[in-house]
Amino acid sequence: MNEELRNLMLQAVEPEMHRKILLRAVKLVATGWTTRAGARDEWGEPVEGTSPTAISWCLTGAIHRALFELVGVDVYGARGGSIREAVNFWWVLMKPVHDELKLLGFACQIAEWNDHWCESANEAESVLLEAAAGVEPE
Repeated sequence: MNEELRNLMLQAVEPEMHRKILLRAVKLVATGWTTRAGARDEWGEPVEGTSPTAISWCLTGAIHRALFELVGVDVYGARGGSIREAVNFWWVLMKPVHDELKLLGFACQIAEWNDHWCESANEAESVLLEAAAGVEPE
């Protein structure tokens, strides 16, 4: 993993930026929410969350897009490098969402909850809002 990407990843999980990423994801889900795909285009076809043609997102796809917009990390393009660093980064970034789902009584993965248990965009937005509020200050 190159030093620039490592620095961007560290920046993304600083509490203030972390909250901004989750709050941006809220706005994306409010624009359009989907299931069974990271994102969808205007024809309903699955696309990557960072795709310029995306018009609706699942929770993880919205976080991917927010991370790309606010920090410049494209998770789809940054797959090379240290798997350990990538997994650790992703865990830290997504932990507030997992924590919120646990509070709601769900022990599943975020994508599983989005696809099988979440009933509306409003519910998805609420989870992201609560997750942003739960980001620990430094």
